Amino acid sequence: MTRKTKVLIVDDHPIILNGLKNMFKNLDEITVSDIASNGKQALKILSEKKIDIVVSDLQMPEMDGFELITRIKKRYPYIKVMVLSMHNDIWRIKKLLSLDVSAILSKSLGELEMKKALNAINNNEKYYDEHTKAVIVDLVTNGDTNSMDPSRSILTDREIQIIQFIYEGLTTKEIAERMNKSRNTIETHRKNMFFKCGVKNIAGLIKYGIKKGYILPD
Repeated sequence: MTRKTKVLIVDDHPIILNGLKNMFKNLDEITVSDIASNGKQALKILSEKKIDIVVSDLQMPEMDGFELITRIKKRYPYIKVMVLSMHNDIWRIKKLLSLDVSAILSKSLGELEMKKALNAINNNEKYYDEHTKAVIVDLVTNGDTNSMDPSRSILTDREIQIIQFIYEGLTTKEIAERMNKSRNTIETHRKNMFFKCGVKNIAGLIKYGIKKGYILPD
C-alpha cells in the first residue's frame, strides 16, 4: 500500500481551513494530519508529528507565514512548503523565492491545480501558478534577481529568451524570426550559452535552465 502524504494546513480563516480539508479528502494520496491557525501552533504540531508538506497562508496572527517558513527551513529542511495567499504581489513572491518554498498559489485555486502542485512537490519539483510565473519571468527579464539565485545573471536577457524558446520546441529559424535576428546570430548565442552553462547539448541547456529557474515546467 502506498504511503499517503501527510499535510499540515495553516490558516487563520475557518472557511479556508474547511475548504482545503474537503479538497484534500478527494485526493486519495493525501491525508490531513492536523490544522493550525497560526505559525506558533504549527511549530508545536511539527514538533509532535511527522509532516511531509505544510500548506500555509502568509497573513496570520502571532506568527505570520514568512516567520513560520523561515523556522521550518531551519528546523525541518526536509519538509516541503506550499504557500496559498490572496496577496501574492511582487515583494511577497520575491521573498518566498528567497525562502525556497516548493509551491506558490492563489487561494482561489481549484482541485485540479492543487493536485498538479502536490504531484510536483512529491517529485521534488517546484510549482507556481500562472501569476507567479509571470512575475518571475518579469523579474528575470528586467534583471531584478537580487532575491534569487545570484548565478541567474550568468545569462543575458536575450539568452534567457532564447533558452525559453528552445524549451518550447522552436527551431533556430523560428527563434530567429521571433527575435528578428539572423540564424547565425542565434547559433552564436547558443554556442555562448553552452560555454557559460558548462553543457554540451540542448538537453543539457534545458536541464540547466530548469535548475536555475529560467524555464518553468508546466
